[in-house]
Amino acid sequence: MNKKGFVTSALLYGTLSLFLVLVVGTITIIAGRKAAIDKIKQSALDDVQELNTDESCFERTIINNNECEITKYKSSASCPNTVFIPERFDTDNCIVTSIGSKAFANGVVSNGTVVINQNIENIAEDAFDGNTNVAFINKGTKLIIEAANDKLWSATSSYYRQD
Repeated sequence: MNKKGFVTSALLYGTLSLFLVLVVGTITIIAGRKAAIDKIKQSALDDVQELNTDESCFERTIINNNECEITKYKSSASCPNTVFIPERFDTDNCIVTSIGSKAFANGVVSNGTVVINQNIENIAEDAFDGNTNVAFINKGTKLIIEAANDKLWSATSSYYRQD
């Protein structure tokens, strides 16, 4: 092989090696970033799952000795449209098992999110009447829904996710 052919081959192999190193490096960086982002998202989800909306935002009725039903969600600056249904009301010493008729009526959670805890067994058909664009996130397994025509518990244009 002459000198010119050797130099050309060396440059070609060097360029090819550099290209491969850059591609592999880029893929490694992207994979590392994706893993980090996934870890951050999971951490944020874990934190969110522990949140509760203040008890004072809810009116409720005790339906058994230790069970209660949410009868109204108050519309105020201190009661946001992102709601974390509590598992229990400590002041009444009761477990929240249901959401009553029109409890969240008249747009109090429109364009918001409602996180439903694992104790909820029943939600009245019109519990969210007058609300639109609500994201319902079900954290439990007891509640099974049948959504029809993009209406969930009378909330229109809403979304439901089972976690």
